Amino acid sequence: MSAVLPLYFTASELAALVQVDDKTVYRWAQQEPSMPVLRIKGVVRFPRDRVLRWLAAHEQGQCRPRRTKPASVDPHINSQRAESHKSASPEDAA
Repeated sequence: MSAVLPLYFTASELAALVQVDDKTVYRWAQQEPSMPVLRIKGVVRFPRDRVLRWLAAHEQGQCRPRRTKPASVDPHINSQRAESHKSASPEDAA
């Protein structure tokens, strides 16, 4: 017989999973707008799959693709750079 995982964690279950106090989980739910939480008439639950993805997204040191700065939109800057590369010919170095 396999154990069925609940669709929602309680604050205590989530706290035990990440080894923090229940109050910490409630504080995260209150202060972190991106944290998935279900509140109905004083009952607070955390959707299992979404909260696990949220936790993974907040891990430190993940290898994420770096954002590169977009090329300058000013065509004059780009053309000046191209001109400076053209003018620096090997003959100038001699």
